Amino acid sequence: MKFGISTSSFYPALTEDAADAIARARVPAAEVFLNAPSELEEESLRRLKERLAAGGTEGLSVHPFTCAL
Repeated sequence: MKFGISTSSFYPALTEDAADAIARARVPAAEVFLNAPSELEEESLRRLKERLAAGGTEGLSVHPFTCAL
């Protein structure tokens, strides 16, 4: 079992800022909670993964927003 934290725990911070905070804290695992359609773009997801990896954090799941577009 791995314990981690969700970027949603930092709401209303931007997702990338939450990822940075999680990485700085050296949390071993994270859920990424996406808040906008632009965060589903490949480049955005790649940057989030890199931000988490900088602290040795593994992104284990992605929770997309559920509001209608």
